[in-house]
Parts: sequence; structure tokens; C-alpha cells
Amino acid sequence: MHHPGSLETGAHELAAAHAVSSGPPRLINSLARLGKMPAWLVGARAAFVEPEGPAAKAAEWLLDNAYVVQRAVRQIREDMPAGFYARLRPLAIDGRPDAPRIYSLAHALLRAANVQLAPEVVTRFVNAYQKVAPLDMAEIWALPTMLRLACLELLVAALERLAPTVAPPFAPDPYPPTPPSLEDTECVARAIRGLATIASISWKECFRRTSLVEAELHDDPMRVYRHMDFDTCDRYRKVVEALARRTQLPEVEVARRAVREARRAATHGGRRSHVGYWLIDGGRGRLEAALGYR
Repeated sequence: MHHPGSLETGAHELAAAHAVSSGPPRLINSLARLGKMPAWLVGARAAFVEPEGPAAKAAEWLLDNAYVVQRAVRQIREDMPAGFYARLRPLAIDGRPDAPRIYSLAHALLRAANVQLAPEVVTRFVNAYQKVAPLDMAEIWALPTMLRLACLELLVAALERLAPTVAPPFAPDPYPPTPPSLEDTECVARAIRGLATIASISWKECFRRTSLVEAELHDDPMRVYRHMDFDTCDRYRKVVEALARRTQLPEVEVARRAVREARRAATHGGRRSHVGYWLIDGGRGRLEAALGYR
């Protein structure tokens, strides 16, 4: 159970403490050495064939759910190509770009939820964070990957304490939040359950409920955007993202200005009162000029 308001308070405090830097983020250890996970999993399962004491229960979890871990590793590889990773906003540590901000948020979310994820817990935490500091669309899309990485890190750390003879696949990250105060076997169980939950969440729905750009575009005066299919909406969002990158304006501000142009045109009616006219049609040039696009 999460105390009402404690999730939100934690998210507000985290957002207030975060300072972002520019440039590509530092590569996280677990992501850099993800290729070591399959061999480590084989070694860990072999070491756990006849465990005793507290390790026995953890071994059972690992032996029964190795496929959950393997699937998570595959998914991380698929969803986090180098070009996408480079676009994530890094935290500023000692004035230098560090790990991605969304990685820190994923760890904090797991800690606040005591490694018990659910869709409403994710949306509550992300929305509370954004009351203080808005997230980019790329960061929201990267959240499931970062949650998977954070769960793998908790799993590896707990198993390393339970079976010190098995060398971990990666060193702990220099700036990871400390794991929750859970007993190691329970930490293994919850990390594996967490990976299964992440695989079951509809991340498109989660994006819809947390993206500030999505909320702005929903205000399209013609009310067309909200009825469009996902791929068409995505085309509009990619234009917002590109314009924001090239004008150095926040994405939400670009979306707001596009909607404002559509609203101004709404008095005359016609297609100019649809936000799409300003993002992918005849109004694009005027919107770019208004944004100071070079």
C-alpha cells in the first residue's frame, strides 16, 4: 500500500532536486554491459542448483522466471538504440552531463512504490514529477526501458548478496539510489514481478495519460486530434519534437503555440482551425517563423 500523497511528495522532491545538463548522457553501466546478462543468468542458475537458507527461495524465483529476465534484456536492447539514448536529457552532476534524468526517476519510482508497480502508480508519480519539471516525450517513452534496467539492477544486487560466488554482470552505477529496505529474497521476487508487470502495462495509454504535449494537442479547437489514430498523432508529435529541438523551446510550448494559431484561425472556420494545418500543412512555415526557427 502507498500512503496517499507520499508518492506525489516523493516525485515533487525529486523533480526539485534534479538539475539537467545539455549534451548526450553518460552511458549507464547496466546498459553498457547488458550483453553480459545471458551468461550471468546461466552462471547464477548453475550456482543455485542446490542452495540452502535464504538463497533457496530466491533461487526458486530465478529458476522459474529466467525467461522473464531474458525477455526484459531483449526488450531493452530493442527499445534503446544509441541514437535514442543520446537524445535523453542528462542530469547535471558537478556541472557535467551524467546519467539520464529518466533513469533516476525510474529508480525513485521503484523505491517509492517499494518495487510494486501498477499503471496508476506510474502515472501518478510521473504526473506529480511534471507539476515541478516537465518531461520530454522521449523521456516518457524511455520510462519502461529504464524501469526494466532498474529492476535488473535490484535483482543482480540482491542475488550478489545471496550468492557472493557468482560475479555480477555489471558494477553498480556510481549514482544509483540505494535499493529499498527489503530483505534480499523479497527484493528478487519483487524485481522479477516488476519485470512481468512492465511487460503487461499499455505504455501507449500511459503516454497518453502523462504526456504534456499530448494534453496540449488534445485542445485542438476542431477536436480532430483526439479522434485520430495513434500513427497519425505520432506524426504530429514528431514535428513538435523536431521544432522544439531546433528552436531550443520546450516541446509543450511548441504544441501550445500550434494550438494557439489554430484557435486564432477558428473564428474564420476551415482547415486552418485544425492544429494539423500548422504542424504538417500550409501553416508550418508561419508557425516556424513565430517560433523563431532558423
